[in-house]
Amino acid sequence: MNCKLFVAFRGWSLGRADMRKESRQIGFSQQRTTCTGAPLRQRALGHGRGFTARHCGCSGHRSTGCPMSPPSVRLLLLGAALARAAVVTVEIPEALFDGDLKTNAHNYCRQNKLGPTPEGVACADAVLSDAGATLRQRSLDRAAVGDTDGSVDDARRRVQASPSSDAFRQYGLALVERGQGNDASDAVEALRQAVAADPADLGALHGLKRAEHAARPPADLRVMTFASDVQVCGLRRLLASGVGHGVSVDVLGTNRSWSNGLKLTLLRDFCRGLAKRTLVVAVDGYDVIVAGSLHKVRARLEQLLERHPGAVVASADQTFYFRGEGEQCFGRHYPDPAQPYRFLNSGGLAGAAADLAAVADRALSAAGGWDGVSDQTLLHKQFVAEAQNCIGGARTVCGARIPCAARTLAVDHRQELFGNTGGRAFLRDFDVAGGRLHNTVTDTLPLFLHCPGDRRFRAEFDRLAQLGLPAIEPCGDAGAVGP
Repeated sequence: MNCKLFVAFRGWSLGRADMRKESRQIGFSQQRTTCTGAPLRQRALGHGRGFTARHCGCSGHRSTGCPMSPPSVRLLLLGAALARAAVVTVEIPEALFDGDLKTNAHNYCRQNKLGPTPEGVACADAVLSDAGATLRQRSLDRAAVGDTDGSVDDARRRVQASPSSDAFRQYGLALVERGQGNDASDAVEALRQAVAADPADLGALHGLKRAEHAARPPADLRVMTFASDVQVCGLRRLLASGVGHGVSVDVLGTNRSWSNGLKLTLLRDFCRGLAKRTLVVAVDGYDVIVAGSLHKVRARLEQLLERHPGAVVASADQTFYFRGEGEQCFGRHYPDPAQPYRFLNSGGLAGAAADLAAVADRALSAAGGWDGVSDQTLLHKQFVAEAQNCIGGARTVCGARIPCAARTLAVDHRQELFGNTGGRAFLRDFDVAGGRLHNTVTDTLPLFLHCPGDRRFRAEFDRLAQLGLPAIEPCGDAGAVGP
């Protein structure tokens, strides 16, 4: 933090009123400046005019405003007092700005036997006069490192003053909350100190787990899509939106005879070739855009997976698209009726590579009698079955029976990651806020947008582009009829 300097007399013997009067007579001046680490040199100016800080602008000439009248008896007394007083440059300690500033200033000046400045301003008053500028500068310095409320800086100084378990815990937690640069690794070190000092400190133990999780190197992230024809404008729109946000999109299935059944096979095989912890986002190819950076996608997905560990997060819409036998039964048993976007949509799937591969493989294994058209139907069945109560070691619904294992599918009901217009294409749930896609129903900022259904629904892309959503390449595919 930049600190303030002021000039004061140590050992001054006259009263403050006398000091102010005499200093006005002899033209003392004062300088406050930003601390650079080197003290200001003091010197006596000519003609017995007194002491002043360097560069004060008083050279002893009338043109500078310094008086030239002959010394009076009181001036002689002042000179005698000056001869006994030490003129010092005082650096205001940072700790003075914690707590009651006025009391701290008076105590500091008394403890260090500091008298008035050469202008006759009492030491404590000099501190207080510079306090506003110093506090403003401290606020700017803190804001520059993301510590706007000063919690990290305050906790750090408490550790330096008293390295207790409580002080280390508060410092570590403040670093975790700020979450910048090396904060996570510094937090781990501080919280380990807290736990070592007090192994029963549950707050420190919990904070240490959070810090260790945050300190892990970020997982790799792959964004992928499926398309048999790379010339389709919708795919170019998706890839261009990815480039605009710094997101590279892998395209699977080119030059292949297409069915939705192929989608799950490609997804499973792709994920099996990656490290288990690699994060994967899989989206449809012709009616999706990217609406956020790779960093934001990773952070948002990690937040969702913290709430749904080990699960695959699926996009959500308001249309129950299901093909084949059992539509009425599965529709009646569908969970989460109060959610704004209730139904799973397989046009957006995200999770760890190993989890995605397992979900795709399980769906394909359970696809007896499946017509190979709707992978979404397979995932609907799995999602509904997993939501049922476990009885006799299994969950049973609509003739489907699955083991009582942990749930493997979660739905992004609030569209935090995947925006989706399904079932609400003409209701305009989306606008643009500060250049970002904004869902006005859930007040979230999705990082992908899927406009499923007829091509006419893709007019939403053009509308949002006109509202300022960046990186959308015009396709002219809205208004056509067909899938």
